[in-house]
Amino acid sequence: MVTRLAVAVLLLSSTPSFAREVVLCRNGAFADHKTITRGVVNATAGKRVHFQEDTKDGCPNAKKPACASKAYLVPSNEVFASVTRNGFRCVWFQPKKAGAAGTVGWIPEGAVTLDAEYAPPLSAWVGTFASGDDSITIATAKTALKVKGEAYWPKKGGTEQYPEHSGEFSGLATPKGNVLHVKQDGCKVTLRLLGRMVFAKDNGGCGGANVRFMTGYTRTDGEKKK
Repeated sequence: MVTRLAVAVLLLSSTPSFAREVVLCRNGAFADHKTITRGVVNATAGKRVHFQEDTKDGCPNAKKPACASKAYLVPSNEVFASVTRNGFRCVWFQPKKAGAAGTVGWIPEGAVTLDAEYAPPLSAWVGTFASGDDSITIATAKTALKVKGEAYWPKKGGTEQYPEHSGEFSGLATPKGNVLHVKQDGCKVTLRLLGRMVFAKDNGGCGGANVRFMTGYTRTDGEKKK
């Protein structure tokens, strides 16, 4: 009995971590990725670069036509790139149209040319960024930034099925590079500025049930100069 238990423990401990943890490329998971960089789609993958899904077994995989979605990018499209998997890179494409939803998925890793490290001045942070009913407003406060965020679930005002749940945070903080950490009581929010987008992630302590600051927010007042 002891021998069998020891073997079982050995097998579990020797299982590679990547076999137990699958990296997802979805809107809700994107902002939680460790690194996010602005980039542009290049021409190495052709005139159309189709997103690859990861909701099907064995995807993303360039050799499986079923993995490719109808949505696609073209050279010169701006994207926000994060993790890699099986030769693909997870990217977020945000249309220029106000209020439009972003598309998140895998594209070939070599099809993205990444920008250099981004260290914006304080003035580049200033503005209002929105995602649906949710918003993050940033203003200068001498050598720091004053940040305020509001979020709702399922939406502002609620629905017939679910009442409104809301959350908010505010505070002063100084960015390091393009990353800003804001704390208020038990709420902790990390913001990453990339041109016209701010990607936010929180610790789950910033509001009511299901309320999160965990997505990409688009600037509503025009991109500031770097």
